[in-house]
Amino acid sequence: MKKKIVFLKKKPQEENFFPKKKMNIFFSSFFIVIAILLALGFLFFVVHIGLQYHKRCVNDVYDLMQDQIPFITSNNNTIPMRFLPSSTCIHTQMFELIRKARKEVIFCTYRWRFDKDPDTRIIGHLSAIGAALRELDQSGMKIHVKILSNQMPLGGETDYFVKKQFQQTICYWNLSSNITVEFRTWRHVTLGNIHDKFVVVDRKECLIHSMNVEAASHGREGTWRECGVSFSSDEEAKRIYDHFEECFLQGVEYIAGEEVNMESVVPVKLEPLLSPNLTPVFQVAHLQVKFLMPDVFSTTRNNALTLHLARLLRSARKSIDILTPNFNDIALLEACEHVPTRILFSKQFNVDVPWIQELLLGWSTNERMKRQFASRDNIQVRWNAEDDDPILGKNAHALHAKLYLIDREWLATGSVNADVYSTITSGECLVSARSKDIVDFATKECFEPWWKKGIDFVV
Repeated sequence: MKKKIVFLKKKPQEENFFPKKKMNIFFSSFFIVIAILLALGFLFFVVHIGLQYHKRCVNDVYDLMQDQIPFITSNNNTIPMRFLPSSTCIHTQMFELIRKARKEVIFCTYRWRFDKDPDTRIIGHLSAIGAALRELDQSGMKIHVKILSNQMPLGGETDYFVKKQFQQTICYWNLSSNITVEFRTWRHVTLGNIHDKFVVVDRKECLIHSMNVEAASHGREGTWRECGVSFSSDEEAKRIYDHFEECFLQGVEYIAGEEVNMESVVPVKLEPLLSPNLTPVFQVAHLQVKFLMPDVFSTTRNNALTLHLARLLRSARKSIDILTPNFNDIALLEACEHVPTRILFSKQFNVDVPWIQELLLGWSTNERMKRQFASRDNIQVRWNAEDDDPILGKNAHALHAKLYLIDREWLATGSVNADVYSTITSGECLVSARSKDIVDFATKECFEPWWKKGIDFVV
């Protein structure tokens, strides 16, 4: 038997093996170098843009201080105004204004949260608003109510949460079809937050204040320190209403009855915590209301509201007293450097701005503000005394009022904190007026008692 001989063909050795390997290494190195260059170019671009923003913001402070335009006032016609030195006073005035409504009521707030005592009594704004609306409903009045609240999805305020808060409010108010309620939320995170806090009735009666619709501001004696003003003005009410409509039309609408699993609703009696007496009415002149539309990408204080407040502070010739939850805007501090100034602010709210915002935008951190406070002999600074309470909890007396008193003659209040969010990026509302009597009342009822309880600010 013949054996079959099989010749294995030798696999030819790959030609140009080493040149190909060298070529791969060359291309890999080339792409790595290109990627590094692109990354460095992008980093340079980001730093360049950041430095431009920083330069713009720093120059913005300088330009604001060099601004020679005098503080502009409106006509000298007097308008009746109440100063409201506590949350209970604000609830009382809100109740009285709403129960006089004949057509429409609008609300704008940073928070709208349903809160209820363990004994099922609705508390705070919701009780005052609901009691007044229920009274109108029972009298047969047909009223349209519009509510605009800020919504922060990143803070856990989901659509389900907001819908449930709204539906609980409607259920506990227990209104008939005479009262129609339209509820919308502002959740445009890229455009900034709505921080305004006001009520307008029939486009005439106005209430501008510092309170949110939540438990912390519900009006018990000893809760958060708040303030506000109430006045009647067709002209300013129209301006507030136009600002509200511009924001309201961009809001997301929620309708009662949408698919949200509601717990059983227990009938409750609305018992608003009201003051026994209304605060006195003062005649004020040069009433002006200023607004700031939200813009999270803004880096300039060149807006009507901030310029108005800065010029008001710079116009001082005798003294400045400020109540504010937090203070980290160097421009407003610079505006106070020429006269004796007292600043009372809150430990609870006075938090550092993120380091990236300080780097890119030139905003100031607490440590820098401490050095700024220490370097000015004319400025006294105190922490608000925020005692814990066994019933009301931690920080029961937190300062949430926003109040600026100039020369014991001018008053400015509203939603504006002395921080960069309120002066640059958030939606805000500020009212200013001239009256020695109302400033004396605000000083006596708010500033002096809280200042005396304050804790010296130690650098």
